[in-house]
Amino acid sequence: MTLSTLFATRRSPEAFAFGRFTTQDLANWCWIAAGQTATVGGIYEGRTYPSGGALFPCDLFLALDAGPDWDAGTYLYQSSTHELVLMGREPITSVAETTPQAELFEYSAVVWIIVASLWRNRFKYGQRALRFTMIEAGHMAQNICLGVRTSGHEARCVGGYYDDELADLLHFDSLHEVPIYMIVSGIPATTSLT
Repeated sequence: MTLSTLFATRRSPEAFAFGRFTTQDLANWCWIAAGQTATVGGIYEGRTYPSGGALFPCDLFLALDAGPDWDAGTYLYQSSTHELVLMGREPITSVAETTPQAELFEYSAVVWIIVASLWRNRFKYGQRALRFTMIEAGHMAQNICLGVRTSGHEARCVGGYYDDELADLLHFDSLHEVPIYMIVSGIPATTSLT
């Protein structure tokens, strides 16, 4: 699929159909979303998206139901080692309950949660830190939306969720570490693309 076709045919599903994905699919999607592409001088790392000052204030968490090689729960994607680290046992249904549209999550394959660690770039950028963090979250979300398409999946971005409930579920303080964006992905139900 060409890049122009990828953009021209991207859709946001209103519902998902039951479907499976492989460990290799998940590994590819994580790398496309936020993978490490280089180490510069042993200090800075490059990733698949730009970050102001290479400070990378956004972390990528995934909520997964049990699969062939993983347990149900929430995972942190470690880009430096290309690994998922189990952070909690919350399944997708628990994450869905933190939104007013829980039905969207039914049959979804992965729920991607971008979490901002605002302290990482505040020391350098002051009041602009929030702006740069939000821009970075947008870059990462776009990577997710396009990356899942490599395996026939689609993604829908979700900005409407109950902030405190989601932060509490994931054990964040909502001050220094804040969930700022959620993307739901899976096999689209055939009649529900917008």
